Amino acid sequence: GVVRRIKVTVNITHSFIGDLRVDLFSPSGRRGILHARTGGSQVNLQRTYDSGIPGQLSNLVGQPVQGNWTLRVRDSATRDTGTLNSWSLEIEL
Repeated sequence: GVVRRIKVTVNITHSFIGDLRVDLFSPSGRRGILHARTGGSQVNLQRTYDSGIPGQLSNLVGQPVQGNWTLRVRDSATRDTGTLNSWSLEIEL
């Protein structure tokens, strides 16, 4: 089937979330941007992203479901550290 709606929940411990970029890749390689270096000096990123909310993951709607979905977390600075504690993916067909 294909994606009708998608939700992604991330739980990242980090001392400066403004350094983080978080992307989700569909099996076909299409990218959905979850977090793009926003939030400044706030700590820890614990959030759910939903394609039902305008501007969030809407470009992944209509993508084939079958295959490997990949989450990529990048820290764009050298001083701060963090941990990807968990993430989940919920897809409605």
